[in-house]
Amino acid sequence: MEGKRMEHGMSDRQDMSNDMDHRLAALGSHLESERHFSFLRELATAFPESEAFVVGGIVRDTALGRTAKDYDFIVRGVPAASLETFLALRGTVNLVGRNFGVFKFRPHGWPEDLEDIDIALPRTEHADGTGGYRDVEVQSDHRLQVADDLARRDFTMNAMAWDVQQRRLVDPFNGRDDLRAQRICAVGDPHDRFTEDRSRMLRALRFACQLGFTIDPATLAAIQTRMASINEQRPARKVHEHTTLIAEQEYVTPRETVAKELIKSFMADPVRAFDLWAEAGAVEQLMPELLPMQGCEQPPEYHHEGDVWQHTRLALSLLRSDAYRKEFGDASPSALVVFGVLLHDIGKPPTKRTPEEHGTDRIRFDGHDKAGGALARTIARRLALTSPFPSDHPLHVNTDDLVWLVDHHLLLVNDPSAFGPGTIEKYFFRNRTRGDALQRVSFADGAATRSTTHPDGTLDHFRTVRARIMDLAPLIEQRQERDRMRDVVDGKEIMQHFHIVPGPIIGKLKDALHERRMEILAAERRDMTREEAFAFLEPLVNDTSA
Repeated sequence: MEGKRMEHGMSDRQDMSNDMDHRLAALGSHLESERHFSFLRELATAFPESEAFVVGGIVRDTALGRTAKDYDFIVRGVPAASLETFLALRGTVNLVGRNFGVFKFRPHGWPEDLEDIDIALPRTEHADGTGGYRDVEVQSDHRLQVADDLARRDFTMNAMAWDVQQRRLVDPFNGRDDLRAQRICAVGDPHDRFTEDRSRMLRALRFACQLGFTIDPATLAAIQTRMASINEQRPARKVHEHTTLIAEQEYVTPRETVAKELIKSFMADPVRAFDLWAEAGAVEQLMPELLPMQGCEQPPEYHHEGDVWQHTRLALSLLRSDAYRKEFGDASPSALVVFGVLLHDIGKPPTKRTPEEHGTDRIRFDGHDKAGGALARTIARRLALTSPFPSDHPLHVNTDDLVWLVDHHLLLVNDPSAFGPGTIEKYFFRNRTRGDALQRVSFADGAATRSTTHPDGTLDHFRTVRARIMDLAPLIEQRQERDRMRDVVDGKEIMQHFHIVPGPIIGKLKDALHERRMEILAAERRDMTREEAFAFLEPLVNDTSA
């Protein structure tokens, strides 16, 4: 039996290897037949000594059967000036850095929705020892062997090239074997690779989350050893006119780079990211506020699932569950939701009170929502979470929205009787992004709260309020579309009608009026009239005047 299992495993690996070979051969055929790549054929004719290779992510993703659209090429045997002239006759071309020898090329007729093609001469890199990814001297040389160029890359799976003319895979570091083993392995000595560029450590974590790969033990050990360097700083170099001034400090690894890798990791696989970033030491260095959740005991009658860390991990897992998809109809929560779940209980450890130490009736975390909001703001600002992606990007995380979510994540735990139509409109419809995210965070939190009476999650209040939200949604949306929430009577009209002067009372009257207006909308499916508004306000005004 054991022999059969081994034979079966070897067969599976051989099948995978064959599949990779077929996919790469198909990529080569595509480059030969597609009209947009006719410049490759013409290059071989114009420069018989030239060699062209497609490299990088597209080779990796093609081998894995993943969709890839960005094409990167290395062309050797052609001097930069000659290559630029050749390309300019066949499309638009820009040289990116004289020493880099990288051209941004768009062949004639290249689809508008595709990125420019990167065409580079073979390059070598020499790090200056700072560990900053920009602090590298890059030198191109059309005479270099392609293997010399591949040697400067981060991981073996990214250090493969497809020889366009010879129709073969160039794989000097056994990247295909690592792909077949679903393993992320640094090129050469991992300590050297991470010393050259510290952001590569985070890239390894991100790739592991995106691809579902393990990290080679030696590579992971190097990450754990060097992770503390991710926070190293140096004097900032500010350029004013023609003078370089040394002033204040800057991170060697920019926080925007850190935030981008962090967000991509958690969006790819929230639970894998949660585990792996902690194992690698990245949580300790970048989000140390999370660590006290480990071992932070919760009242077992309400949280049978375990401590705050275990509860958070379970909540993250529910974002990919069938129950989540059934509730919300999609499988991909936004980055705001993912980080709202990650940080929703971060305020529990600093607010923990116990019967033994504080004389409470049970373990309590009073005020942990507001404490957590403050910690969430600290983390988001320190890591520049808002900066990597524009506001309309699906991976954007707005700091104020994130803090609001953590501040209000207990809202749906409250007694549903407090949720009148006005309250529902206020929290779930005035800002749709926040309102939708709050429902999703609350679902994950409640479903991960496994009490002795609710072993499958504490969602009773959530479901009651969500049913009301769903019931009111069409009415509120129709009214918002009709009048964009125009007041039945505004503050000026209230003052004129009741002959009262400006002051805080006007705001209170408007809030009460809005709540009553929403009750009428919910109960009678109509809007309040002006006459009803003044009649409703009259006793309130008289009470305040008495």
